[in-house]
Amino acid sequence: MKKQIIEGSKEFLKISHIFSSQELRKKRLELCESCDMLGNVASVLNCTSCGCFIKPKIAIKLQNCPIGKW
Repeated sequence: MKKQIIEGSKEFLKISHIFSSQELRKKRLELCESCDMLGNVASVLNCTSCGCFIKPKIAIKLQNCPIGKW
């Protein structure tokens, strides 16, 4: 079990740099929630400008808003 935890942690560290901090996610979400382009598909927030789902998009550090809000 210990070995699995260590290996899992190593794998996470390989990709963790691509994710936004919780603070950045919160700021992005607030901007999206105040935007006229915010949509809702089957109770999932989406951007009607680019069609993306908001929660996954705000979680990726290198993503940006298609209309320049963040």
